[in-house]
Amino acid sequence: MEAFAAAQVETRIERVRVEMARAMADPSAGPVHDLRVSIRRLQQALRLFGGIWNPARSAELRARLRPVIAAAGEVRNRDIALDLLMKSGCEATEIAACFRRDRAQTAGLLRLRIAQAGMP
Repeated sequence: MEAFAAAQVETRIERVRVEMARAMADPSAGPVHDLRVSIRRLQQALRLFGGIWNPARSAELRARLRPVIAAAGEVRNRDIALDLLMKSGCEATEIAACFRRDRAQTAGLLRLRIAQAGMP
């Protein structure tokens, strides 16, 4: 069971690394969504296998990723709002411009949180 748990967690850690690098290079909707999914899957693996795999490292990873997933969630919220505005025909309004500016700022914060997490 320990080998299986380690393989599951390590696979998900590597996926988070890949998605973090991708979101750093291109914080558009797709990479941000994929980053959130990869972190959620790692969090679930850590909940399930963290005690078997490495309890201290598990807690450290959860703490390091908490600000990243929070920032990614904020970016994703803006993406969803912008998508709804586009579907309603309001993409050229001042509110849409405001959301685009806000999204750019939150994407910058996401990049900062990724850099601060420093996934080894």
